[in-house]
Amino acid sequence: MNYDELIKKVHNATCTHLGIDPDSIYLDLHFATEKEMRELNHEYRGKDQPTDVLSFPLGEIDPATGKKHLGDIIICEAIAEKQSFEYGHSIKREIAFLYVHGMLHLLGYNHESEGDEAIMDKIQDEILNKVDVRRE
Repeated sequence: MNYDELIKKVHNATCTHLGIDPDSIYLDLHFATEKEMRELNHEYRGKDQPTDVLSFPLGEIDPATGKKHLGDIIICEAIAEKQSFEYGHSIKREIAFLYVHGMLHLLGYNHESEGDEAIMDKIQDEILNKVDVRRE
């Protein structure tokens, strides 16, 4: 499935919500299979299981453009599809959520504590509600 318009919409909404000029940053988005996600999750997080999204921060300025390269987000569409069914909403909503979640990680947010998780949850919900990508 093509998610280009959805990703562009949630990317811009995330930037706007956080007071970031969307033209000042960029990131790379990749889709991976469950096998690939398992391998990446094992290699980089020591967890021998697939996961829905991984973020790899970079934070370097591209000398050619002057834009900040935030890093990479990798989403497993197969897991996103399973989760969308489990949570009772569309695959597009799940992909949008995972993108925003990954982008927040690239921007330094985490959910290591209950307080941090509550902050991330609130921001994610506000952004997805702004672009009308809600749980159905």
